[in-house]
Amino acid sequence: MEGLRMLSPTNYEELLRNARPARFDKLSWAAGLDAERSGLTEKQLEREMEQIRLHEHRETYG
Repeated sequence: MEGLRMLSPTNYEELLRNARPARFDKLSWAAGLDAERSGLTEKQLEREMEQIRLHEHRETYG
C-alpha cells in the first residue's frame, strides 16, 4: 500500500506526546468559546470546573 508507513515504538510515543498538547489546546479553545457563548465569566467557569473535578475525584476514589 502506498503511503503506509510503520512507526517504531519510540516514534509512536513521540507522536503521541506531540499530539496530546495540540488536542488539549483545541479542546480548551472550544470550551472557552462555549463558555463565552453561555455568558460564563472566568470565575464562574473556574468554580464549575472545580465542582466537576471534585465530583470525579469522589466517584473515582470514594
